[in-house]
Amino acid sequence: MTFLQSKEPTINNLLVKVASRCNLNCDYCYVFNHNDQSWKDMPPVFSKKNISQLAQRIKDYIELKNLSSFLVVFHGGEPLLYGSEMLVHFAEEIRSTVGGKAKVDFSLQTNGSLLKKYDIENFSKYNIGVSLSLDGPQEVNDLHRLTRKGNSSFSKVLKAYQALQDYPEIFTGVISVIDARVDPGAYLEFFSALQPPNLDFLLPDANYVKPPIFRDNNPEIYKDWLLRCFNLWMDKYPNLKVRMFDGLLASLYGADSGTDFFGLGDVNLLSIETDSTYHDLDVLKITSENTSSLGMSILTHSIHEASLSDKIKQHRKLLSFDGLSDKCKQCSVLQVCGGGAIPHRYSKEGFNNPTIYCEEMKALINHAQNRLDQLLDTPKKDEFVDSPKEEEPLQVDIVSYNYASRDNLDFLKVVNTWIDKTYQNFVRALDYILTLDPSLTEQINKINAYSKQDLKHVARLPSVVFWVSIILKNKKGRKVFDTDKAEIPMDLQYLYTIEDYLNQEKGTLRIHEEDVWLRYPFGTTIEFEENSFKIIGQELIEEALNIIKQYNEYLYEEISLISPVIQLIKHPRDDLEGFVSFSDNVVPGALYICLKNKEKLISPYDLADSIIHEHRHQKLYLLESFTSLVVSDYPYVPSPWRKELRPVSGLYHAVFVFYELRRFWKYVSEFASGELRNSSILEKQKDERQLQQGMSTLEGCKLTPVGEKLLYRFKEQLNEALQCAS
Repeated sequence: MTFLQSKEPTINNLLVKVASRCNLNCDYCYVFNHNDQSWKDMPPVFSKKNISQLAQRIKDYIELKNLSSFLVVFHGGEPLLYGSEMLVHFAEEIRSTVGGKAKVDFSLQTNGSLLKKYDIENFSKYNIGVSLSLDGPQEVNDLHRLTRKGNSSFSKVLKAYQALQDYPEIFTGVISVIDARVDPGAYLEFFSALQPPNLDFLLPDANYVKPPIFRDNNPEIYKDWLLRCFNLWMDKYPNLKVRMFDGLLASLYGADSGTDFFGLGDVNLLSIETDSTYHDLDVLKITSENTSSLGMSILTHSIHEASLSDKIKQHRKLLSFDGLSDKCKQCSVLQVCGGGAIPHRYSKEGFNNPTIYCEEMKALINHAQNRLDQLLDTPKKDEFVDSPKEEEPLQVDIVSYNYASRDNLDFLKVVNTWIDKTYQNFVRALDYILTLDPSLTEQINKINAYSKQDLKHVARLPSVVFWVSIILKNKKGRKVFDTDKAEIPMDLQYLYTIEDYLNQEKGTLRIHEEDVWLRYPFGTTIEFEENSFKIIGQELIEEALNIIKQYNEYLYEEISLISPVIQLIKHPRDDLEGFVSFSDNVVPGALYICLKNKEKLISPYDLADSIIHEHRHQKLYLLESFTSLVVSDYPYVPSPWRKELRPVSGLYHAVFVFYELRRFWKYVSEFASGELRNSSILEKQKDERQLQQGMSTLEGCKLTPVGEKLLYRFKEQLNEALQCAS
């Protein structure tokens, strides 16, 4: 198995060493106090005459890759030894050369001791971000960050920090290397008072040649520190933006962590030293002499040529599944850890090792997962139903269940069983509410006066299912929290909304309901469209639903039955192309769809794709509440639809979804013309390639007989379709 990467890397970040010397002597510094001492042979500063050459290299690469944005980070040594005027000149020459080809951002990482208000004003004027290195209160900072004469740097750095607070538009955050002997509370209390825009806690750089300091005498020192710090952060300082912990939680949610500590990925950064030579990740200097050097210079080679060098190829492999050690490949937390930072994997034999902080990372990830489960009270299989599990598993023909067809008895068996259970839970919730608030007796009696058929209908609405789950968890003394860590209230007055639903027309799809119970789980993570957008959204959705009905009227009926709510969400990021959608079994049957990006509306065919996509997830979630398709989600596996490794069940979901989408785009390609026909053919072909890869991976995983049966049928039918096409 391999972790999927593009054919070649895309470099969108250059770390430029503008000074190779530093006015401080931090004892843990990977540049000056580790194995690579090549800095001694480097020019003190980056040559002014080479700035234009680098600017041209950046412009050429942006044009080659058609990039819309690029980041240059000024680094050192201490970049302020170069002078703020020269840094501004450097940035402006690059911006002038690139012109309107792309947006080029600039930032610098400084120890802060030389940073004056004049410099900050200069950086603000020319939009150059500033990140500060500060290890905590003075008694902590002075343990490691001293001048070359052994004097404290704290007062000057703190003064620089205070000056930066007046320029939030360029102040990007603080980097802090921790000393595990110091109570984490001292760090958090200090930084909580300062409230930096971001805080990056770093473990001291170490590997198997130079193990972590202090751990020889106290093997648990870093593990204990991380767990205590995480608990304090969660419980007492949740508003402090700690990048390590935020990245960890992002990875646990399946998103990109945005850090080097967690997750696999690809190379997107090159370093350039003061002598204008290209280098790989500069932290590789902790391994051995010249490990980072690519043997090329901006004077002789392009950025593209440097990105294709043998060392970058090796680095990319180390960021893939194939580049991991055997121990990592079998690890239950691989999806999050990704083997750890590459410099921390180094030994005399190479990089075929887990991170030197393996046990610490494993303990932290498992602990964070447990805390997250407690906090969010993540529903497990069948947890929406507060009743004993079936004595016998529900007997369903998985192949028949997959199809949307007339009178699909296997599908209806699952749906009707699920509806019965949601109704039972609804009744239990009403009974419990009576014990909590007898004044609601009249309202509950009014609801109970409706027919059982009406009550079954309302009990399966996504918002009602979620509301009932909160009531029944409260009955068990359990709290549920949204993604912002805010407790979700029971809201007994929701009974009046339920009565309104009972009086509404049944059997119609509900579009962009003004119902907080469809939004509660996601806190501020998801931004919903304004209610005024509903008119435009409804017209577009109805057009997409008509396309689905023409494609397969029974699929349309399926959607109406088990995915009856469509909520309109805003696009999460301006720099992402395309449209997004999601569904979550916490609110079963609700589809969350983005209809516009940068004011561009989605096409009705792409919208039909999104609706089918999320409905298929819901259909499989429904089946999984009664039977299992996979034996184990571990080890995590590569997915052709994601950059990161996925649990086996996640990959199975993707195959289940795209199996139907391939059929949909094949249908469109057969009647469409022009651009729609071309795009539908390309979409179908892409789905076919990815399905082949995904199914091939699943064949090597532990599946239940039910899962194996459906996978076999999928593969058989795809092969038949491809043979017919050829």
